[in-house]
Amino acid sequence: MKISLKKLKEVIREDVKKLINETGEWTGDEEDQAWMDAFKKDLDVIEKQLGDKFTVYDVRGFDKYQGPYANVKIGDSSYQVWTIENDPAGDRNFILWIDDYPVDNTSMQNLKPGFQGTVDEIIMLISKEEVVKETAEEEEKSIVGLENVIVYDNGGESFDRYTVFIGDDVYGMSHNPTSPQGFNQWIGDTSEIKQEKHLGEKLDSIPSEIQDAVLTRMDTEEKVLHENYNFKNNIAMKMTITELKKFIKEEAERLHKITLLETEKKRIDEKLTVLKEVKKWQKDVKPKKGKMHDLLNVPEGKKISSKYTSGEALAKALLRKVDRKKAAGMINYAANANPEDDIFDKAQRWLSRNSEKKKAAE
Repeated sequence: MKISLKKLKEVIREDVKKLINETGEWTGDEEDQAWMDAFKKDLDVIEKQLGDKFTVYDVRGFDKYQGPYANVKIGDSSYQVWTIENDPAGDRNFILWIDDYPVDNTSMQNLKPGFQGTVDEIIMLISKEEVVKETAEEEEKSIVGLENVIVYDNGGESFDRYTVFIGDDVYGMSHNPTSPQGFNQWIGDTSEIKQEKHLGEKLDSIPSEIQDAVLTRMDTEEKVLHENYNFKNNIAMKMTITELKKFIKEEAERLHKITLLETEKKRIDEKLTVLKEVKKWQKDVKPKKGKMHDLLNVPEGKKISSKYTSGEALAKALLRKVDRKKAAGMINYAANANPEDDIFDKAQRWLSRNSEKKKAAE
């Protein structure tokens, strides 16, 4: 049988097109592009509202069932954002899902962990999360005097990885400076040791593992020594220099602890207030639950697959209740969120094949 090169190319193109339709591969056709454009529009709203707290790196097509997804940066961490279904309120395009986000409102429904919500709910969540984070960072710096301490970290290149500047004095510390096996020594002063790059990275805050050692060093650096120290009732005049040093140190420690406790209490109260607001808000933001169960009269607590063993039967049952677009959205979300239950994958494939048949018939 002879066939022209032109005819062979046409046959190959048709075969490739059929294969793509069967596998549900993302092709970037008109329907795919409309989905992508609407998704990008929602992401743009979030990015403009949150500024540098939410950055979109790129948006890619996954397949015709789950649609596009975005690689984003929220705070200092990277995540993927997916579309779930149309936003029922109609103000935005989609309900979105942030895969593996720390604030989790989906795993309790036996779905993958992450946060599901509208565009506006996601904006509110990330805004509040950043407030909590900033409060925690302020909390870390709240210990009296620590904001004046400068720490360099060489990343573990040496045992005394931390170089700590307290006033004019400089100390070398290991990651466990208060341990008998650790290192915590005076290594010089600022006339000998300069704050330069060879010490490592200059840290924005004091690592928790060396804070106790730094506080102890600050306490022992009390250098208020004066032979005629004029204290109440001239009590200091009756002391030896050694006794006076000890008395001043103890008094300074007592006042320091009182101030520290008052400051800490105020900071903790402020943080608790913010956390209570976030917890209350998180309770109010729940994923839309049980929609497919209600439509198909499946009892709460039972799996859809307990009633439907065929993907075709499941898809047809949904199509009798809602339009094709809503049915596809519900099935796509369930397939994405329930990787171990392939009844939804079967329904996806049947729905895709059925759509292609309808298009061909038209």
